[in-house]
Amino acid sequence: VLGREAALRITASLFILVVLLSYAPFVFGWLGVLYVLMVCALSPVVVLFTISLLRSRTPEEGRAAMRGIYLSILLGMLVFIAAQLLR
Repeated sequence: VLGREAALRITASLFILVVLLSYAPFVFGWLGVLYVLMVCALSPVVVLFTISLLRSRTPEEGRAAMRGIYLSILLGMLVFIAAQLLR
């Protein structure tokens, strides 16, 4: 068992990796400017919630940070889908 701090660091590392990889579709030309604008807008939000997760001291604080991360990603997906449907 690694412990709480190690689990938080691993989780935060994975979320930061997801943020970095989210730029790949634009870099490789698979998606356009609308996508990268959405990623640029939401990536800092995910990073801030990830920092909040690392600083959490109670399970409630950790859950709130995780909820923020998931809702940010969900919002981004919904905005992207809606934009594609409205094109």
